[in-house]
Amino acid sequence: MPPGRKAKCAAIFELAKRSPDASAVARKNGIEIQPMRQVDIHLSGWKITSAMGELCIWLDRNHCVPGDLAISKLPNGDLLARVEFSDDAMAEVFEREFAR
Repeated sequence: MPPGRKAKCAAIFELAKRSPDASAVARKNGIEIQPMRQVDIHLSGWKITSAMGELCIWLDRNHCVPGDLAISKLPNGDLLARVEFSDDAMAEVFEREFAR
């Protein structure tokens, strides 16, 4: 793929990121923005489709909409899932569940 072009299928594995303009407007209007808590989960021996399925099922079951969800393949073939939460308690529960 030519440099600077993003693979079309990448959208399948990433949820929309927050718009930087939205946080600038919120600060401008005096609204305090809470930072998102990022959780990195190392998934050894998982296929990307299984990881997406399991993560999405867990998020749906817990009525959680992450600020961002991205899955990348590490050089050794394992997966790294990075999820951003606005709720620290939900982030901790998620981390405990998938740190098995």
